[in-house]
Amino acid sequence: MRDAYMRSDPWFQAWQNGQADEGQVDSEFVSGWLRITTPSEIALYAQAFRLLASQGVYGEAARALMRASLESLES
Repeated sequence: MRDAYMRSDPWFQAWQNGQADEGQVDSEFVSGWLRITTPSEIALYAQAFRLLASQGVYGEAARALMRASLESLES
């Protein structure tokens, strides 16, 4: 069960695809960037990412929302 959860977890998928690094977090801002390497802070970023990802809408549900938004602009 845990394995199935991990495969569907966006953070895990990013890590598997080489887009996440458990040793650091890079945050880009308008005026520069931060590199976070403290494990407790990395864990905080991972927790925030998972929280936001769990509130996201993906796949066909996301496309339906975008279509509805476009249709509301056209009317």
